[in-house]
Amino acid sequence: MNRNLLSAITLSVFALTLGSCTGNGNSAITNTTDSIEVTSNDSVKVSADGHFTIMPKKPSYSLNSLKNVVVPASFELSDFDWDKRTLTMTVYYEDLYDGKAVDKMRAGDTIIFDDRTIIVEKIEWQDSLMIINDGPTGRACYSSEEVKKEQQRIDSIKRANGGHYEYGALLEKKYNGEYRSVHDPSPFSVFHKMGKVTLPLSKDFVFFNYKNVDEIDHYDTIHVNHQQYMESREFIDFSCCGTLVKIENGVITSITRSYVP
Repeated sequence: MNRNLLSAITLSVFALTLGSCTGNGNSAITNTTDSIEVTSNDSVKVSADGHFTIMPKKPSYSLNSLKNVVVPASFELSDFDWDKRTLTMTVYYEDLYDGKAVDKMRAGDTIIFDDRTIIVEKIEWQDSLMIINDGPTGRACYSSEEVKKEQQRIDSIKRANGGHYEYGALLEKKYNGEYRSVHDPSPFSVFHKMGKVTLPLSKDFVFFNYKNVDEIDHYDTIHVNHQQYMESREFIDFSCCGTLVKIENGVITSITRSYVP
């Protein structure tokens, strides 16, 4: 997948509320932020020789503290109880990284990406994407067919090696300076399952259904008859990479569903 296309898809999917497909963008080693001071904390460890070990930040919420937060989630239509007005969903969190530490990362540092420990050998940039060691797949892919074949190749290697597959990492810088991990060859974040929870639906519950990745403003806003609308769709699913659930005072006030290609 061309990285410019990957960035465009990423923007469309994740602007709602909140692999390595090496392209022809600008490349540079991260060496312009030496003035930034980074100290050890829960997500960054600084060794005596000054090298970093960068880990994903701890999520800002837990299953027991879903009061006022927007969370990625997955569920089926059958998980709605329309009589009791509740939803049982699996809650996820995405891997996010300390922006100052990532900006200062250099060869010899270590990053934990998708539960894998990666020693940084080189860093390249394309737009907002940071490509570490040629990215998670280490290969270029430019079309949906190549992406599919690449994923099949990776899956085959994992099966033959007990799920083990080593390459680099792919990060995207967010508007707030944080970095998110990016699956490759897909443009979606690396999500981790937190667990299941059942929450009530607000009496003013709203469902936003974005239907086209190329038209971010093209969506349905459903205030009433939610069950009828959802069950009348020919195909509708709720996966963590395209579903955001807004919770206010412990009650679900809205669900935003993105188009996931």
